[in-house]
Amino acid sequence: MTSRTHADLQAAINANAPLEEATYYITGSVLWPAAGALISGRGRGKTIVKLSDGVNPQASIGLLIHEGTGGVPAVGYYAENVTVEHLTIDGNRQNNTGVVDGLFGAGTKDFSANDVEVKNCSETGLVLSATYAGGPYIGHAHNVGSHIFAHDNGEGIQMGAALLSDA
Repeated sequence: MTSRTHADLQAAINANAPLEEATYYITGSVLWPAAGALISGRGRGKTIVKLSDGVNPQASIGLLIHEGTGGVPAVGYYAENVTVEHLTIDGNRQNNTGVVDGLFGAGTKDFSANDVEVKNCSETGLVLSATYAGGPYIGHAHNVGSHIFAHDNGEGIQMGAALLSDA
C-alpha cells in the first residue's frame, strides 16, 4: 500500500479532493474547513489515516477534527456540512502514549460519518455529539453516523447532545 504524509492528507482535505488508496501517516490533528468538507476515501482498510509511531501527544488531540479550538464555540458551530466516509482511522495506541480521540464531530452542524472504522485510539473512537452554544442553529445539529466500526479504543462511540444557551 502507498504511504502518504500528514501534509498530503491536509492538502487533499483543503482541496476537497478524494483520498487515495493509501496509508496517510499523521503527526497530530488534521483539520477540516469550516464548511462543506467531504473527506472521502476508497473504503475501510483501503484509505487509512494513522497516527505515526512515537508522536506521544502531550495534550488531547483528535485525529480528524474541525478547525475551531478549545471546548465549545461562544455562538454557533466551528464547522457545518461535513461528511467523512469510506476510510479507517487508526490511533496507533500500541506505539504512542497520550490522549488520542479518533474522529471528532462535536461542534459541527450537519456532520455525517458513513462507512468508517475507528480503532486503536486511547480515548473515544468517534465523538458524534451535537454540542453547540446559542446562535442561529439551536435544535438543528443533525449529526449522524452509519456503518461505523469502532473497536480497540478506550471508548467506542460518544453520542448525545448538549445545548448551552447564551441567554
